[in-house]
Amino acid sequence: MAKPKDLTNKKFGRLTAINLHLRDEKSNSYWLCKCNCGKETIVLIGSLTSGNTKSCGCYREEQSNKALIERSTTHGETKTRLHNIWHGMKQRCGYKKSINYKWYGAKGISVCDEWGKSYITFRDWAISNGYEGNLSIDRIDFNKNYEASNCRWVTPKEQANNRSNNKNITHNGVTKNLNEWAEHLNIKESTISMRLKIGWSESDAVTKPVGNYKKCN
Repeated sequence: MAKPKDLTNKKFGRLTAINLHLRDEKSNSYWLCKCNCGKETIVLIGSLTSGNTKSCGCYREEQSNKALIERSTTHGETKTRLHNIWHGMKQRCGYKKSINYKWYGAKGISVCDEWGKSYITFRDWAISNGYEGNLSIDRIDFNKNYEASNCRWVTPKEQANNRSNNKNITHNGVTKNLNEWAEHLNIKESTISMRLKIGWSESDAVTKPVGNYKKCN
């Protein structure tokens, strides 16, 4: 019978091999190991060296408890505004039947794994980054995904100014987006948009008096 491989004092995940416990009739070696948590356990050598067994079982238990706590905590917030924001974000990026999917998921916009898999992770980011009940989540670069480095909390007005379809208009050397011109001139955004659609120049669209949608010559 070949001499078994010596694993004494070698580390495998949370386990440290102490000594060879036994060899069975098939020459399988079982090692007595001590876990970081203090417990001792006997492990088949193949499970140690392959990485299949990395602890006495405490790691699996910790992960199960963590998942249980997170599910319980998440469940307790399913009716909150912040949870609705998280759910809506995932819906428009990942659910093809969502009415907003064509503007997000269909264009390749997704939710990062950390947020997509865990409401708690998203919630913790939101709270530590200025979330308030009157703010909405906004992507800084609307061509990129929902992730911590590309998101912020903004007012509805700020979010409107960052929309991908919010056209920039230049008049007398001043450039504003459609929403900003509407506010500056105290006219409806839809009025400016309609003028542009029927062929008005950008300057005419933001300078002519309200009340005539005929194309300007």
